[in-house]
Amino acid sequence: MYSHYGDKENLFLLVLRDTYDLMRERFAAVVDRTLSDVDDVEKSLTDCLREVVATVSHSPERSSLLRLVLTELPRFPVLMDLWRNRAILPLLGAPIARLAAAGLLNADDPDQAADHLSALTLGQVNNRSMMGTVPITDAETDQIVTSGIRVFLCAYGVRRD
Repeated sequence: MYSHYGDKENLFLLVLRDTYDLMRERFAAVVDRTLSDVDDVEKSLTDCLREVVATVSHSPERSSLLRLVLTELPRFPVLMDLWRNRAILPLLGAPIARLAAAGLLNADDPDQAADHLSALTLGQVNNRSMMGTVPITDAETDQIVTSGIRVFLCAYGVRRD
């Protein structure tokens, strides 16, 4: 094992990278499927974030990964680079940029808009569930996602008068 991975730290980082990449791939698949061809921004964002919460945010490996990263970050500062270099938010930024270019959103800075959308939805789910360690009901999740998207659209939505 040591001849293949070098040391425990490399093995640890490889497992974290692989787990995080798997979650990122799931997230990307949901975003691609739900935000590729958008007619109704609110419905598409709601469908996307409901599915993300159901498939990614509630996955047991995600909560285990988050707990592990938070615990080990002081001993392995390289984990912060891993987290930043494999960020999920750019996966939301690209479709927000497309929606803005199509005149469906007012987002001069799509990455910041993605950050706001994430904070209003996924961030609230994380807060309520203590990063996935405490179960929350589907009704709670749905309320968080739908209200977060409504607030997001108050800031970034296009008014049709």
